Amino acid sequence: MADPSRLGDADLERALRDLGRRYPYPPTPNLAATVRTRIVVRPIAPVRPSALWRDPRRLALVAAVLLALAGAAALINPATRDVIAHFFHVRGVVVTRVPSPQPSISPNPLDLGHRTTLEEARSQVDFTIAVPPALGVPDAVYV
Repeated sequence: MADPSRLGDADLERALRDLGRRYPYPPTPNLAATVRTRIVVRPIAPVRPSALWRDPRRLALVAAVLLALAGAAALINPATRDVIAHFFHVRGVVVTRVPSPQPSISPNPLDLGHRTTLEEARSQVDFTIAVPPALGVPDAVYV
């Protein structure tokens, strides 16, 4: 036999076939026939998903968990917690509704400087006053 590291594919295949004839290999059973026989003798019933929810204890457990989660979510918010406590007349909790305060209007006008024209404003400042042409002439100018 030649050096295995220098064998080509055809030589290696021939050497392995010769080696396989010299060493006996145990017979392989017919697995397909065995499995087919087992399936025919004892078929497995499919699991129906709707059968899982027919158990009343399981439904009660799911309902209790959902109710607990909804209650916990409602009690996280302080305003909701106060309304629930008031609805169930829980002692020590007082819910008082007050009208929301109206925004106050400042009686003082804004201090924008003195009113002038655009030409006078341009002559009074050291920089160029840019006016976007899309807006047109400004209604009022303050310096």
